[in-house]
Amino acid sequence: MLVQFSISDIANSFALTTPDFTPDHGEDMAVKARFGDRELLTGWLEEVDNSTVPDQEGTRLSGRSKAGDLVDCSAIVPGGEYHNLSLLEACVDLCKPFGIGVSALVDVGDRFDRIKIEQGEEVGQVIDRICRERGLMAWSVGAGDLVLGRPGFARAQTDLRYRYTTTGQLQSDNNIIELSAKLTKANRHSKLIMRSQGQTSDDRFRYCRRPVEASA
Repeated sequence: MLVQFSISDIANSFALTTPDFTPDHGEDMAVKARFGDRELLTGWLEEVDNSTVPDQEGTRLSGRSKAGDLVDCSAIVPGGEYHNLSLLEACVDLCKPFGIGVSALVDVGDRFDRIKIEQGEEVGQVIDRICRERGLMAWSVGAGDLVLGRPGFARAQTDLRYRYTTTGQLQSDNNIIELSAKLTKANRHSKLIMRSQGQTSDDRFRYCRRPVEASA
């Protein structure tokens, strides 16, 4: 199983391939991913891929944590505004319809005088926007709830290792599973031209637009 976490995404995701799964088992199926006793992800199965691929044996299952609902659904707030709420209070109210709890690891700052919700704005977008105004971030934890806080700046206790033996084999104590690099020559040009307009005076037309051009 592959479980992906990112501080830039409010919802975590998972994927795995299994030989004994049929599509009719996957409707509205809740998922818990664990590593030993540690709960990594609580969410929902979203996709069942039964494609016949030579290098793929079995059925590929994938989905996201409970916070995936916050990415897919628009925020419904009566009147389209919050007034005199703290960041935590606003996030709790936004997540309540989805059964997702919210807690804060740090002080969330002053109350907002007004939080305007744009038409069709996703819940996750609202949370991300108001968190940024307080210099904070929101992320999912293993139980599926959200936590508000700041990213850590301390070094990990363990160094990353990806080394080879003298015979060219990967060492057994490596903790990096996979590395990849992608080089592309797309969108490379011998000349770049940038154009804009600047205002200049004219006796007859008072003002007109004078094009400005630069190349590199």
